Amino acid sequence: MKAVDAPRKGVLLVIPTLNEADHIGGLIERFCGGEKAYVDLVVVADGGSDDSTVSIVQSLMETYPSLRLLHNEKRLQSAAVNLAAAVYGEDYRFMVRIDAHAGYPRHYVKNLVEAVARSSAQSIVVPMTTAGQHCFQTGVAAAQNSVLGTGGSAHRHAGKSLFVDHGHHALFDLVWFQKIGGYDETFSHNEDAEFDTRLRLLGGKIWLDGHNGITYFPRRDPVSLFKQYYNYGRGRARTVAKHELPLKLRQLGPVCILPAVLFAGLTPLVWWACIPMVLWVVACLGFGSYIGFRQKRACAWFAGPAAMVMHFAWSAGFLAQRLRTPNLSRGRFLKAWALPGACALTVLTGLVVSSGNVNLQAFALYAVLAALSCLAWCVKLTETPPICLRRELLPVLLSAACLGLAVVLPAVITVFFAPSRTASIAVDPSTLWSEWIKLGGLAAAFALGFRLSTSDGEAKKFGDIFLLAAGAWALVAIIGDIYSLGPFGTDHEGASGRLAGAFSSPNSAATLLGFCSVLALGRLVSRYVSSKGRSVLHRIKPYYLCLLILFWVGLVMTLSRAGVMATVIASIATLVYMLWRKAKVQWAVAAGAGILVLAAVIFHDPLTELVARMGQSGDDVGTRSVIFNAHWQIALEQPLFGSGLGSFNTVNNLIIERGNYPALSIIRAAHNVYLQWFEETGLIGVAALLSLNIAILAPMVKAARTRGSAGRRVAVVLFAYIVALLHGLTDFGLQEPVIAAFVALILGSNLALATNQRK
Repeated sequence: MKAVDAPRKGVLLVIPTLNEADHIGGLIERFCGGEKAYVDLVVVADGGSDDSTVSIVQSLMETYPSLRLLHNEKRLQSAAVNLAAAVYGEDYRFMVRIDAHAGYPRHYVKNLVEAVARSSAQSIVVPMTTAGQHCFQTGVAAAQNSVLGTGGSAHRHAGKSLFVDHGHHALFDLVWFQKIGGYDETFSHNEDAEFDTRLRLLGGKIWLDGHNGITYFPRRDPVSLFKQYYNYGRGRARTVAKHELPLKLRQLGPVCILPAVLFAGLTPLVWWACIPMVLWVVACLGFGSYIGFRQKRACAWFAGPAAMVMHFAWSAGFLAQRLRTPNLSRGRFLKAWALPGACALTVLTGLVVSSGNVNLQAFALYAVLAALSCLAWCVKLTETPPICLRRELLPVLLSAACLGLAVVLPAVITVFFAPSRTASIAVDPSTLWSEWIKLGGLAAAFALGFRLSTSDGEAKKFGDIFLLAAGAWALVAIIGDIYSLGPFGTDHEGASGRLAGAFSSPNSAATLLGFCSVLALGRLVSRYVSSKGRSVLHRIKPYYLCLLILFWVGLVMTLSRAGVMATVIASIATLVYMLWRKAKVQWAVAAGAGILVLAAVIFHDPLTELVARMGQSGDDVGTRSVIFNAHWQIALEQPLFGSGLGSFNTVNNLIIERGNYPALSIIRAAHNVYLQWFEETGLIGVAALLSLNIAILAPMVKAARTRGSAGRRVAVVLFAYIVALLHGLTDFGLQEPVIAAFVALILGSNLALATNQRK
């Protein structure tokens, strides 16, 4: 359908008012007088002002014949604009919306008309710069003009014109405005974002006229600012519920503020509960101080406290509205927010809570994940394509069934049906049940990750949530390691001076940190590659960069030689894949080299220790050779079915002798996950596990080659998985229950992403 109705011409300008006596006279004289060549009709839609606004307009109507006054009984701005469009819109081609309490540049309407002619867009939006006239208002303005207050929203920063998803409304094509029904008058706030969503869904385009910005005067005191942003949060929640939209990461951050403050109430029980809130407070006050110092204005130092009010109010409003929205799809809410959040919180709890009973902790973790998986699969969801039509899943299900038979049947026959002819005295029924439950928990985790990622957007959000959870754990682990707090100190046996992150071994922490660092690197580079044409600063997502640095800091602090080497290999592979055939690879190489040099300067001491450990690898190689040779011989004695799941400790105790005592007496795993799996399950188990990995990874490899930006995200997980696979040659990180669950969740989500179809 054509967006322009030929008989229509001219511009209708609408000014919604409610007690705007201080501003309305100047605006009318400006647009009825100074810009009358571009404005055909000015309509003031008053919502029942009890000051002199109406009398001022009526007196000016005698001077300006193009001025009209309407009574807006509903009092809302959205209703005012709709009313003007309904009464006068049929005769005009464009409608301009004016806010009475804002300042406008010269030739504002002329510039808007020229912008719509250049862009052929159905809506023109403009940047909005805030300015303060009082001290606290100046601080609010400073916050709103920065990333601290806006999260980098395009329409809050002037200077560049481009197509956007949303912005401050300025001009509408009236045919399109009426076609989609105008504003939703049930929205008291955020009606503009809700309108933009419907416009884009129907094929309309929104153009940001970056050189035609307006000046906005924010609230003057914390109470009114809180009320404003509380309502903004409620409005955004209603938009999300109405259109079933995922939040962007810059919007997801403020949502977490209220939970972080409430979570801090647990500080008397667990010291680290206050860390999220403390980080938020420090970030706001620190960035606010930087803004004040840069602007050299004392009042601008209020930017930090103002941002805290804005964040907290928005979070409270959003969550309050989400909890009481009557038309909210429960299934959609569970899938979009509650289940991913609960899943990430469960894994984060497993990462930071240390328990002396490893099996009990594993059972608790897997029980919660299994319950969440059951809930996710019970919720009715829209899938593209439906699960039953995804042919790639059949090999996965068959391979999983074969793996289950391979690890269950031999043990059942040995223990329960032929005890007198048992081939191994190491099989313990209680241990078998424990290992089977763990495998079932991993299957539930994989299924949960798959179920929560049945669209590309949900898969991306799922991965980002888990990256943030891992980042929170890494930060807690680093702080705890530095100050020797709780289970994060470096008092683990043989781990003096090395970060272990509540795991039994620093090498296990290195597996997870390396895995997550590759995920963060891939997200960072993928964003850079996909946003070609924008400035370098806009192409780099700060939170991905911060997470990448955080993971590498933790990785270096583990002093894990194999972990660092595996991560370096996977990172190089990721960069080669992402940047191959790109014209500006040299810039990426230069940036990477700069980051490495900076990291080497800042983290000189742990890097020196790591290099020293690299030179002392001879003793560890000898010890691991003794372990490998001893258990390899046992594995060869029962090559077909192995000695049974969970039998390693029993077998290890049986084969200890004087020659291998120093190496075998202190271990609880083979330090090679492949050897231990072969020893416990035999060739049948190895073949079944290999076939399951191939069935899972094959669709991902195909998607990485054919799916564009989604394929890049799939490939990043594949490269991260390389870290776990390589490090498994020398350590047992994948045997840690929480790490195994983390990897299973990410792989399940990635398989869903690989088999999704674009709508």
